[in-house]
Amino acid sequence: KSARKSAAKRTRGAAKKRSAGTAASRIRTALAKRTASDDGKAPHTDAVRDVFLKFASDLTAAESRNDLVKVLANVDRYVQKAISAMS
Repeated sequence: KSARKSAAKRTRGAAKKRSAGTAASRIRTALAKRTASDDGKAPHTDAVRDVFLKFASDLTAAESRNDLVKVLANVDRYVQKAISAMS
């Protein structure tokens, strides 16, 4: 019984990793398309967008509740990077 639970847990973990990678990939693709069509934007827009993309990627890469809490606990660092990018 415990071997079955352990195997199921590994399978769920692998599925989460695949979906996290897929979600991050979709975000990057959408932002790349959007960036390609943005003309006449402020010079710091790309830098701020990169900060948000990094935050989104880190969120989707969080594999456990603990990892998610670590990312959210550091939200002030992402904010500071975005503010710095605008200066």
